[in-house]
Amino acid sequence: MLIPQRNASAVALVVGAGPTGLVMAHELARHGVPCRIIDRSTTPSDRSKALVVQVRSLEIFSILGIVQTALQQGQTVDTVNFFMEEKPAGHVVFSHLDSPYPLPLILEQSATERILLQGLKNRGVEVEREVELIGFEQDKTKVSVQLKHGKNPKLESLEVAWLLGCDGAHSTVRHQLDLPFSGSPYPETFILGDVKVDWEFSDQQLYLFFRPEGPLAIFPMRESNRIRLLGIRPSESGASEQDPKLEELQALIDLYVPVPAKLYDPVWLAKFHLHRRGVPRYQVGRVFVAGDAAHIHSPVGGQGMNTGIQDSFNLAWKMGLVHRGYADLDFLHSYNDERQPVGHKVLTSTDRMFQFIVSKNPVIGFLRSHVMPHLLPKVSEFVGDKMAHFMSELGVHYRGSPIVDHSILVRENISFQGPKPGDRAPDFSLKAMNDSRSITLFELLRSGQHLLLIFLPAMTNGLKKLIKAMQESLEPFSGMFTSQILFPQKLSFAASEMPGFIDVQGRAFEKYDAQDGALYLIRPDGHVAFRSRSMESAGLEKYLREHFIPSKN
Repeated sequence: MLIPQRNASAVALVVGAGPTGLVMAHELARHGVPCRIIDRSTTPSDRSKALVVQVRSLEIFSILGIVQTALQQGQTVDTVNFFMEEKPAGHVVFSHLDSPYPLPLILEQSATERILLQGLKNRGVEVEREVELIGFEQDKTKVSVQLKHGKNPKLESLEVAWLLGCDGAHSTVRHQLDLPFSGSPYPETFILGDVKVDWEFSDQQLYLFFRPEGPLAIFPMRESNRIRLLGIRPSESGASEQDPKLEELQALIDLYVPVPAKLYDPVWLAKFHLHRRGVPRYQVGRVFVAGDAAHIHSPVGGQGMNTGIQDSFNLAWKMGLVHRGYADLDFLHSYNDERQPVGHKVLTSTDRMFQFIVSKNPVIGFLRSHVMPHLLPKVSEFVGDKMAHFMSELGVHYRGSPIVDHSILVRENISFQGPKPGDRAPDFSLKAMNDSRSITLFELLRSGQHLLLIFLPAMTNGLKKLIKAMQESLEPFSGMFTSQILFPQKLSFAASEMPGFIDVQGRAFEKYDAQDGALYLIRPDGHVAFRSRSMESAGLEKYLREHFIPSKN
């Protein structure tokens, strides 16, 4: 027996209320897509689980307007220290990254979820608990869904435009799509503990210890002296299917850590296994998968939760454009085009790093134990920069995407050094023309629309006429983007007649290589959609007409 759907206005159904699902629902709501989000659990998890919020995720949180809350509740980490058999062997420093939030944040997943839940509630959306996806069917126009509420034997029927599987590694959505989840488990048994420690090491740094037995990672947590300890259980321990006791973790500390360290006050002790798996595609018709439902991998580099957050941030704004009539359904194919290669790269990269760390191959063991301790300190800065860039996720780009482009003038001008189409748009700070107010790129992106940055050259003739002509030619698309005029630091004309922002520090023009003028169209997810050296709007208009639907008004 079926019961009527409770929310006939829902356009999208999000399955799963972890960080991936919460960001998905938040962004759908922000972009004007009515949605529901369900989870079969009775309450949010109180476990710390994923700990690291990477730099790019913090930038996303800034666009969402929740970054300050996250920073207040977490603990930033400025350095990752490496030890090879108790000897210091190099470090990775994060503070040099080009971001307003250059340090990764240690924040328990339970706290991340609470912050996202409050943000979602502020958008008028509540997670529906004890609701389970039972089945679904789709055609070209809709997805027909059946839901079970708690122990109620009656099923709810629901029709939505899109179904979003953010329901984790054991995803019901993925299973019912019959999507292959190719890969295999790692043979090792891992143990973790959230405990307190007395030792002399810094509480703002992360420590990775390597021995032939495997790695040991120690993360600082916000509470004084509390750490997360993560290691491999020795195969000869005879306790592979039991949660560890504090004594077992203390034995690991005694073996790995070169300074006296005493563990106490455990709040969570657990054992678990890891897998490396991924799906071949993230979309089947009107159904999508994201986060752990699409990819699971080694925790090396702290990429899992953050990759899922980026999945959601990539897809939701696209659904908003389709829902509002500015793009057709085929536009959503770009989600798979952009995110599946990223997920695959993360999976393969973390697997290679993990295999090097745990390999029992004698050659790799020799390199790890005898070569790396001597080599790492000498190349620490170079390797550290590469690792920091990878871990931060600032380097994620969509340059091969079918929905990003240059103008013809840019294609012929190889000297254009600004961010390329598909690249993350770097942040900057501007000063309003007529007052002392300052604003950043990420704050401008909170509108949820595309953002057209008009970098004006320091010239006097014809600018007002040029801007007016640009506005008129782009009028059919004016509902999908906002525009901002950026003036160089030194003005040679009475710019006060035109509204806009001054690049007082010169950083925006420098980062975007726009000293001679440029147009940049920034997507709602903070990536460059289009760029041009020309101040004429013909190239931009052509790009918009190729990918979007002009307004009929």
